[in-house]
Amino acid sequence: MTPSQHTQSNPSTAQARVLVDEMLRHGITDAVLCPGSRSAPLALALAAAERAGRLRLHVRIDERGAGFTALGLAMGSKRPVPVVVTSGTAVANLHPAMVEAAHSGVPILALTANRPPELRGTGANQTIDQVGLFGPHARTVVEMGAAGDPEVEHRHWRAAIGRAVLTATAPSDPGPVQVDIAFREPLVPAEGDEEYRLEGSAGAGGGDGDGGDDDNVRTDGSAADTAPGGSGSGASPASDSRSDDSGSGESDPVVSQTFELPPGRPGGRPWVQRAVAGVDSAPGESAVAVDLTRRTLVVSGVGARPVAGLVGVPTIAEPGAPVPLHPVHPLALAELDPEQVVVTGRPTLHRSVTRLLSDPEVDLVVLDAGPRFPNPTGSASELADSVLTGWGVDEKWTGATDEADARARAAVDRVLDRYLETGPPTGL
Repeated sequence: MTPSQHTQSNPSTAQARVLVDEMLRHGITDAVLCPGSRSAPLALALAAAERAGRLRLHVRIDERGAGFTALGLAMGSKRPVPVVVTSGTAVANLHPAMVEAAHSGVPILALTANRPPELRGTGANQTIDQVGLFGPHARTVVEMGAAGDPEVEHRHWRAAIGRAVLTATAPSDPGPVQVDIAFREPLVPAEGDEEYRLEGSAGAGGGDGDGGDDDNVRTDGSAADTAPGGSGSGASPASDSRSDDSGSGESDPVVSQTFELPPGRPGGRPWVQRAVAGVDSAPGESAVAVDLTRRTLVVSGVGARPVAGLVGVPTIAEPGAPVPLHPVHPLALAELDPEQVVVTGRPTLHRSVTRLLSDPEVDLVVLDAGPRFPNPTGSASELADSVLTGWGVDEKWTGATDEADARARAAVDRVLDRYLETGPPTGL
């Protein structure tokens, strides 16, 4: 039997595959591509998705034409359409289509490949100051730095695509968005990196998005087949050669490498999505259902407002937030294991809270009443204006948080008392 070794793709390849996977989860069915060197990771990821029948890839050699192709596709489908270009003047050539999209409220996603920061301002070929190049015609600019560790950073990449899509399709003011992505070499997959799994909802080619075996996609780095609905079902030549070379000798086995995509949300869901309007919510407001029978904490930061339905929920409140009925000291988090957290306002002060919000095992809902898209850890699963709660808070959980809070405050008091015994405090 051939041993298997799980290996990460190189950072740029992994980042591009995660971005394409997340766009599919948001229901994107068409993409426009202008070939280029710096955008090669995205081109290969999109080509693999098309061969799997997950989207239709439209290749254009002129960036102006590509921009207007994306504009027409987005107008016709009422869906956001990404247009991918390489760095430098290629980005500038999208400007006319971005202006049209801005004035027409059409959701174009300009995915502009960029060089890493160390190559900017050095006279390197095709390098300009392209972040924010579209000025007021882009509804927002999402800048993504060069990839590092995919296992650590993938949630930020997915959250960035979510921010771009949700901004481009905002009911109040839809329009174009720039997503600028710095890709550091190598820009093509490593040798042996021909197979990876695309999870999530299917695009143009159908599929149930359950992450089953039919989601296997092989890519050998070849150019895109632009015919919609490619099969993508056959084994690549590289995988065939590995099988032929394995032989039957047990003394010198061949190790087959499997390059895995960092996982997204279960069931093909987008990493972050905006909740729909609730039955009892105000017109235009979104509401998310929060099951208070689960172990729930509220984190209330600067600018938070009282939220109906969360009044009796144990709350970590920063200075400037409303005083909660059941306060929880941030130091008490070491003793608690919440299942879900609801964030109101802008929490910024406590590292223990940041660690909690970064925990992938905790469901995170952000109540966002403004346009800033607060998601500092990239872990939020839903954004909403309000909550819908049908049950009271679990009294056992409330009691546990009250006891942990009391112990944390007593520990702080002991430390302060010890310092006060040495004399009056100075410098205060």
